[in-house]
Amino acid sequence: MRSPDLKIVLTFISTLINLVPTSVSENLEYLDAGVLVSRQSSPTPVNKIGDWSLVGCFTDISTARTLSAASLPASGNLTLETCVAFCDSVDYIFAGVEFAQECYCDSTIQIPSVPSNLTACDFSCSGNSSELCGGSDNILIYTNGQPAPVIVQDVGQWSYEGCFTDSVAMRDLSVGLDVPAGVTAASCTAACQTENFVFAGLENGQECWCGSTLGNTSIHVGDDDCRAVCTSDHSEYCGAANRLAVYQFTASGTPPPPTTCASESISNFTLLANFKNPPEDGSSGKVPLKIVLVEMVPSVTWAILSACELCCSDWPTYSLQNSIFLPHSLSNPGQLMVSSAPGPGESPNFVASDPAFPGFQSYCATDSTSNNSLPLLAFGDISDAFALCTNTSVNANGRLDVVFEPVSNHLHYVLDDCIPITIEIIESE
Repeated sequence: MRSPDLKIVLTFISTLINLVPTSVSENLEYLDAGVLVSRQSSPTPVNKIGDWSLVGCFTDISTARTLSAASLPASGNLTLETCVAFCDSVDYIFAGVEFAQECYCDSTIQIPSVPSNLTACDFSCSGNSSELCGGSDNILIYTNGQPAPVIVQDVGQWSYEGCFTDSVAMRDLSVGLDVPAGVTAASCTAACQTENFVFAGLENGQECWCGSTLGNTSIHVGDDDCRAVCTSDHSEYCGAANRLAVYQFTASGTPPPPTTCASESISNFTLLANFKNPPEDGSSGKVPLKIVLVEMVPSVTWAILSACELCCSDWPTYSLQNSIFLPHSLSNPGQLMVSSAPGPGESPNFVASDPAFPGFQSYCATDSTSNNSLPLLAFGDISDAFALCTNTSVNANGRLDVVFEPVSNHLHYVLDDCIPITIEIIESE
């Protein structure tokens, strides 16, 4: 006789529980993914465990753990005290319990986790039914209040350049070095300097990579993507999985700015996106950019920078004035539209309002580079952190938008599909 499918059995049990009156079912033990757990009807998490304090309940997924540095095997005897003691012993500042029997540690609450309501963390601990140990896909987090790790900015003659995507198939820095003393910003840059490389990269908490150039396929992403704690020094971050924290050597010992602004004011120009990695079909790898309307409410108009080929635009040309980016309206020449400030993972955006918004001063035109005769658009003195990403929002219809410092697990695009670009400034006569 064929045994019943587990999924069918679980569905049947769940249906039966839902048919039981609430007053009876709230405290029932039930099967979730094949594990018998107990759910409390009125969750009351413990606020303090020794020197550790409750932070809250957060979402968690198995493919991108909220706390990912260390963990205990799932246990039928887990308590809050057991988990906190373990995370304390391995020197991490966050301890999290989940699914009644799981314990995780880290010194960062990793993206894409977001806070949940405490009621989502209502499973009783497998080793103490009076305590709560998270929920299904929700983790209850405690902290000892110690300082968080940092991304080291400068190490002697080496300066931090940013966080970049990386892959096993296409390495940004081609030479991996073994660092017996353990990988930190200081030890990795020293190892790369000994081998006469000018770029060093920290990855996945414990890897050191070196190279003479940085690969064109990499995307400059937000620093939050490089927050894996260094295995050998928990006060520092060492990149992350498939993310390089990149440092560059300067012989003078004085780190140069990421870009050199040639001008903060230009009277009239258009923009071209220049693919860092030219297309294999032999095309130029350049596409025009335009300002596209995305929202209009009474007295306020919002627009973003996009490569949408079929989108109409009322702003054919632009200017820079004291570092403020100003799109020029064709139908309404008197309209004042000004730049706002995109954060990591956002598109360069612009607003026209009544009363008028003063504008955000952080754009400039860089000096021409050896590989490009045209000046580049920079935001916050950074010209290499733009990408074209397909907007997956329902109303965007697959629009290809410019994104500054893309981030992982964004709601409106897939980072792996983003294309790294620089933005060329074409001055009009």
